[in-house]
Amino acid sequence: MEWAEDKVNPAIEKDLAGFEQECRDAMNDDFNTAIVIATMFRAASAINQFNTAGKVAVSKNVFNSLKKSYIAFYKDVLGLVPEKPENTGGKDFTDLVDVLICSRDKAKQDKDFKLSDSLRNILQEFGELKDTPQGTIFKYARKK
Repeated sequence: MEWAEDKVNPAIEKDLAGFEQECRDAMNDDFNTAIVIATMFRAASAINQFNTAGKVAVSKNVFNSLKKSYIAFYKDVLGLVPEKPENTGGKDFTDLVDVLICSRDKAKQDKDFKLSDSLRNILQEFGELKDTPQGTIFKYARKK
C-alpha cells in the first residue's frame, strides 16, 4: 500500500488514533473487555473500508501505531492466540472452515456485506480465500 499524506481522511485518522487510549480506558474500567472487542471491531471495519476502496485514509504513523496496539490487545491483553498449526489440520478445523464459508456465502447472497466481510477476515487469519465462479476456495496457510 502506498502512503500519501494528501489522501488522509482526518475524521477516520482521529478515530483510529484514539484506539489504544479507548482500549486502555475500557480495561481500566473494571476490565471491560466487551468495549475493547467492540472498539477492535470498529477499527477493523474502518480499515476494511479504506482498504477495500483502495484509498489510504490514515497516515503511515497512525496505521503503524494502530497495528501495534491492535496486536497487543488481541494477543497480550485478551489472550486471543490462534491454536498451534499442528492442531488446525484436523476434521474439526475443516468443519469450522466449511461452516464459515457457507455462512459467508449466505451473507453475500442476503447482501449482508458487513457480516460477509467479517467472516472473510476471520477466514483470512488462517489461510488464503479465493472467490471463483464455482464457489469459494480456502487454502490453509501457516502463519509465521
